[in-house]
Amino acid sequence: MNLWREEWRRLFLKRKLLWVLLVLLAVELCSLCYSLDTRNNMDEDSAAVYWDYMNRYAGEMTNEKRLAITQDIAQRQEWEVEKNVLTQNYADGEISREEYRSEMTRLRELTKGNAGFQRFLEVYQGVNENMPILADSTGWDVLFGNGGIDIFLVLGLMYMQLALTVNNEELGVNRLIFSTPKGKRPLIAAQLTTALGTSFLFSAAVYGGKLLCAVLLFDLSGFHLPLRAAEIFVQTPWELTLGEGYFYLSLIKLAGALVLVLLIGLVGRLSRSTLYTAFISLIAVYIPAYMFSDWYGRFYLPLPSSLLSANGYFSALDLSSAYPGENGEILVRSFTEGQLWLFFAAVLLVIALLYLANVLLWTRRRSAV
Repeated sequence: MNLWREEWRRLFLKRKLLWVLLVLLAVELCSLCYSLDTRNNMDEDSAAVYWDYMNRYAGEMTNEKRLAITQDIAQRQEWEVEKNVLTQNYADGEISREEYRSEMTRLRELTKGNAGFQRFLEVYQGVNENMPILADSTGWDVLFGNGGIDIFLVLGLMYMQLALTVNNEELGVNRLIFSTPKGKRPLIAAQLTTALGTSFLFSAAVYGGKLLCAVLLFDLSGFHLPLRAAEIFVQTPWELTLGEGYFYLSLIKLAGALVLVLLIGLVGRLSRSTLYTAFISLIAVYIPAYMFSDWYGRFYLPLPSSLLSANGYFSALDLSSAYPGENGEILVRSFTEGQLWLFFAAVLLVIALLYLANVLLWTRRRSAV
C-alpha cells in the first residue's frame, strides 16, 4: 500500500501531474468552446432567426409542423422575389426613390437573418422517417468530433507514463528499489496499476469534463434523441441515443488509453530512453491513423489509433455498403452487436497481454541486475 501511495504522491506532487491534468482539461474545454463558437458562426440576427424557428418546430415532427415549415419557406421565397421586383421597378423608373427605400426597408426587415433560416433548413432536411425529430445537434456534433485522435490526451498520457517508468530508469530509482528483498514485485504492481488508474482518471476528466461543460455552458439537450441526430452518425444502423453513444464512445477511448500507456511502458522498458520512447509511441499512434485513414478495416485492429478515434465503431465502416432500412431510409454497414462484443473481448485480451509483457520483461531484466 505504501508503494501505491508513494507512486501517486510522486506523480501528482513531484512530477506535477495534477497541474498537467488541469492544463489538459483547460485546453480541452477551450477547444470545445472554440469549436462550438465556430459551429455557431452566425451574426446576431441569423442566430435569433435560427433559434426562433428551432423553438417553434423542435421536437417530434408532425404533418402540421411540416405544412407550417413549407409555408415559411414559400413566404421567404416570396419576399425575395418581391425584393427583386422592387429593385427592377425602381431601375425602370416606375416608383420613386422614397417608395423604394420604404418598401425595401420593410422587406429587408422581414428577410433578415437569412443565414439562420438556411441553417434551420439544413437541420430540417435531415429529418426523415427513421428519425422523425427536429433538434439542434451542434453541441453533440462538437462532442463527437470528426473521429480524430485527441493529441492533448495522448501527450498527457505519455507524460504520465514516461514520468512513472522511463524517468525512473534513467535516474536509477527502480534499480535502487529492486535491490531490496521485497522491492521487485510490489513495485511492478504499484507502477502498472498506477499507470492504469491514472489513465482512467485522465480519460474521465477529459470526456466527463467536456460533457459537463457543454451541459452547463451551452445548454446541451437531447440526451434521449437517436444517435442519428448527430451529423457524423446520420446513417448509422445502431439504435442508440445520443447520451448512450457518447458514453460508449468514451469507454472505447478509455480502452485506447489503457492500450497506449501499456504500450508506452513496454517500449520504455526496452529502450530505457525518454526521447526514444516518446518518438516511437507517437509514431505507433499517428502513423496508422494517417496511413490508413481511408481504410475502414483499421477499426478491426485493436490499435491505440483505432480505439482513440472511436467513431468508426458506430459510423460507416464502408460508405459503399449503403442499404435501405425498413422505413426506406439509407443506412450503411457497421459493426454488428456480436462483432463489437467479440472485438472488445480481443481488446481486453490485448490489454491483459500487454500487462503481462510489462511484468515479464521488467522481472526478467531486473533479475539479471
